[in-house]
Amino acid sequence: MERVEQEHVRLRVHLTGAVQGVGLRYFSKREAEKRSLAGFVRNERDGSVTIEVEGAQKLVDGFVKWLESEFLQGAIDGLRREGVHLEGGKFFVIKH
Repeated sequence: MERVEQEHVRLRVHLTGAVQGVGLRYFSKREAEKRSLAGFVRNERDGSVTIEVEGAQKLVDGFVKWLESEFLQGAIDGLRREGVHLEGGKFFVIKH
């Protein structure tokens, strides 16, 4: 049986709204680790949050769907996504 490799991608997600101080960084880290995704989450000075996730396309898509279902309800005013270059990371970290 032939093994099919899944395409790896890295996606930057920029969230605006009441997204700081609600546990988003910690919940995002936990969810990314459950999905074996690399990347980071970081609070920005303007009150927004930036998340970069890297891994199999299907897992990254699932992470974004999780974000939308868990946090868009009430806290997030906007969610912008963009593909970025792969970095080959192995861990997901909270940046300060």
